[in-house]
Amino acid sequence: MTWQHCKRSFAYTYIDWAHEPFLHKAHDLLANPAVGPVLYWRMHMEAVIQDGESWHATTWRTIPEYQGGFILDGGVHWAAMLRTVLPKYCKPASIIAVKSLHRSHILPHDTLVGLVHPDPSATSEPTGLPTTIKADIEAKDMPVEPGKSTPHGSFILSWAAPDTPQSGRCPNELYVVAEHGTLRILNKGAKWDVTLTPTDKSGLEAVHVEGPATGVEQELIDFGAAVEAAIHGHKDDKPNLADPALALWDLSFIEAALNSDGQKVEIEKK
Repeated sequence: MTWQHCKRSFAYTYIDWAHEPFLHKAHDLLANPAVGPVLYWRMHMEAVIQDGESWHATTWRTIPEYQGGFILDGGVHWAAMLRTVLPKYCKPASIIAVKSLHRSHILPHDTLVGLVHPDPSATSEPTGLPTTIKADIEAKDMPVEPGKSTPHGSFILSWAAPDTPQSGRCPNELYVVAEHGTLRILNKGAKWDVTLTPTDKSGLEAVHVEGPATGVEQELIDFGAAVEAAIHGHKDDKPNLADPALALWDLSFIEAALNSDGQKVEIEKK
């Protein structure tokens, strides 16, 4: 197999998302103070898995003794997306989730639905000025205590989707709502599509970038640079995106969701 064949194959399998330049571009867009704090986010991924197809006929995905099957195999890359794109203050800290098996040939589970909580320190007072509308009751006199702003997130990871036309499916995406705009990251297999849509009064410019997935190539470039720096005794100042502890966090995210069964589970800190 030639390198070109390997490159196309790897790029299509959701590998090495922590190295994807488009995801780092999305992170930088959210990091702009003018965008404001993240309010909430949602992640959605669904795939069609036919019995016996090449994606299905692999032992590490179909042996029931393995806890996660497709969810573990594919879900870790979406977890890597979250830790790469979301600001540190709203990084997932705990999960409440439920798991299901909808298609009998995709053992042991094919779907996760969950709610993600950040660290309590991410909670803040609501933004903006108090309303100018005359109210019959003040906030302090309300029968329920007014809420605070916490950047919660929700997710669906499923390999149980029906084989409908692509136009009838929900896109595979991470959608982030911030105070002054929204960020949408679409995964289109071997391509990425990133869009920042600001509010009219934010002063921000809209951004739309798209292109091929190149995470594997970037990881190999970073690895080569690190090896060369070590050989010549130079210090490599670039962040180590291949740190095993980061990959373990991705695994901890999916395992916490699989183990939740509707109860709150802390994600192991790495």
